[in-house]
Amino acid sequence: MKLEISLFRFDKDSDYLPYYTKHFIKINHEQTILDLLKTCDIEKNLKFKDSADFDLVVNGIFVKGSNLIVDIVNKVGKDLTIEPISIRRAVKDFIINDDDFQEKISFIDAFVDVEHKETYQKLKRYYYASETLNHEYNYIGDSVLILAADIIKNNKAVEKDLLKKLSTHEVGAAFHTTLENRILHFDIQIEEDIKNLQKKLGIYDEIENQNFRLESTLIINFGYFHEKYEIKHDFKDFNIAYYNSNENQQASELLSQLNAKKVNYETANLPLARNTYNANNYSPFLPFDTNENLNVIIKY
Repeated sequence: MKLEISLFRFDKDSDYLPYYTKHFIKINHEQTILDLLKTCDIEKNLKFKDSADFDLVVNGIFVKGSNLIVDIVNKVGKDLTIEPISIRRAVKDFIINDDDFQEKISFIDAFVDVEHKETYQKLKRYYYASETLNHEYNYIGDSVLILAADIIKNNKAVEKDLLKKLSTHEVGAAFHTTLENRILHFDIQIEEDIKNLQKKLGIYDEIENQNFRLESTLIINFGYFHEKYEIKHDFKDFNIAYYNSNENQQASELLSQLNAKKVNYETANLPLARNTYNANNYSPFLPFDTNENLNVIIKY
């Protein structure tokens, strides 16, 4: 198997911006992503932790050094971009400054012991994998939420006080966005634990009960067409943005007949805190450039 690899490179003491080096490697004895880094290290003197537990990002997916190359290739393909778990906090290649992660646990310091702090250190990738963190640096962090949920599971006596403390964080549990598609071999039970924590905090509700309508948004329901229909007027010379959170074949067919221009935005695939939208009063990321000259926005 041959791989095309782009390796992240950066030295805070000498580089103004990060850059990537290109490598074409034929896999021989390498089995894990850590093995692959070691092969590249022969040529480039990379800085990384020689540990199966070392965290990396490959094509936007968070992986461990022990993850098999074949599993990663099956997930993202043979063209691999390997980066540290936080580009923003990179110090030297794949080594980062994790002071922000270490500081976040202090918010619930009154409820943690030495064992809890050791557990927290194992949750680092969940902190940096959060899409929320890319937009809200003051976010409490999924690692704290995971730890808090675990503490409550094992010590009901502190539940009331710990929940009260969590509820005071300005950018707290209501801002959590799913990690399911961000981490290789993700344990879905983690999402269930955070959801249960949100329910205990009284901030979780089903999506159908959320009010996503913005004051400036005109909601149009195309309805259901049981017979073939004729389009008399199309969208020529008319700007419109349509966002549908669920695939709707009939609506897509209708938009196609209306000669509507279809544009795909990367932000359309971002995980959103939809189940807590009413609680955090925080506008979801719009899947289009709001500087465009739009006559109407259709949003589902």
